[in-house]
Amino acid sequence: LLEALRDNILYLYYKHNEGVNMMEGMMGCFKACASVVALLETKLSRADKTVQSLREATWLVLNNLNGSSDGHEELRCVQKAATALLATLALVGSSEGTPPSKIWSRCVANGITLLHWAIHDFFPISTADSSIPNLTKDGAKADPKLWEEHATWLSVAKELAAMDTDEMDLGNDPVDNHRSEALKSRIQCLTGYVHSLLKMDSYSLQTRLTPLLLPLDSLLDTSEILLSFPLATEATHRSTKSRLRSSPVKDGLISPNAAVVISADIRLCGHALLDVTVQSCSGGGALLLGKARRLVGMVVANLQSSCSPALVSVVVENGRRSSGGGATSAGSWLRGSIPLRIQSVRMFHLVAISLGSGVMSSTGTAKLMSRALVLLGGCLLEQVAG
Repeated sequence: LLEALRDNILYLYYKHNEGVNMMEGMMGCFKACASVVALLETKLSRADKTVQSLREATWLVLNNLNGSSDGHEELRCVQKAATALLATLALVGSSEGTPPSKIWSRCVANGITLLHWAIHDFFPISTADSSIPNLTKDGAKADPKLWEEHATWLSVAKELAAMDTDEMDLGNDPVDNHRSEALKSRIQCLTGYVHSLLKMDSYSLQTRLTPLLLPLDSLLDTSEILLSFPLATEATHRSTKSRLRSSPVKDGLISPNAAVVISADIRLCGHALLDVTVQSCSGGGALLLGKARRLVGMVVANLQSSCSPALVSVVVENGRRSSGGGATSAGSWLRGSIPLRIQSVRMFHLVAISLGSGVMSSTGTAKLMSRALVLLGGCLLEQVAG
């Protein structure tokens, strides 16, 4: 049955490439496969070739279906169904006797690593974890299979960029647009993949895995990178000469202009990843308590970067006017985005509920909490005033 569904997925995918809309058919096949895997679980442990071929077919679809103005919602539904299927494959185990819990933990770590590699190859962020360049450089040696998977996607993204450069409009570079869309789609898919693994939506109660297996530090690092992506892109955009803003950044593949366009979507992925990380640790409070100060710092900094310049200049000590208006000039478009501000408030609420009032108002976080409460009140007053 799984082999037949895999063949259907490939058939529908190739027909879709010929111009026929097969999104609903692919989505149905992915959901059917996930249901079969969730039902049989380790009974499929000896069907390694079938499971691997299904995994490869799923990644083939995810790597080649990028966002467009037409059928965007259908595309997101297909991506969600595909990543949910990939997450359920961890339940199968392996013929070598590796338990599903160990495979699940490895899948979460692999998803995080692929996210790091994608961002570093396309738009390196200087404030990111210093280990990322080494991971990218030595990826082929550290994990050849995972690196091959990343390299396959990278080649596909580059092929999309080289499709038609003869009719290039200097004001709207198709190479840059295709690469930025490929990066956005990749980050959305990988975030959805990790999200499905952590949520365990298709897992039965008997196979729910303990949050103690979570690579919490890596998840927080990745969330912080995604959340800070808009600030990094706008800083690069401002520091780059206007005639060079359409050229790829140093050691990257997309320009500052293209990075700014997709930065809001990347930040939303950071919100989704941090939210599911906090929710996954709700049953293991000690995990979150050990990271309380870092979590509070992240959500308060995120909230502050989403508030209006006028509000931040009042709340932040001395308005930071002496530093050249940094508190009010940085992230001007980001501070005006109401959807991102709403997500920032929701994320603060989730962390506050998860940690509890005692932790949130402790000695180490009291100053940050005071600032956050004033920012929240200011946001409310601004919305009421219109």
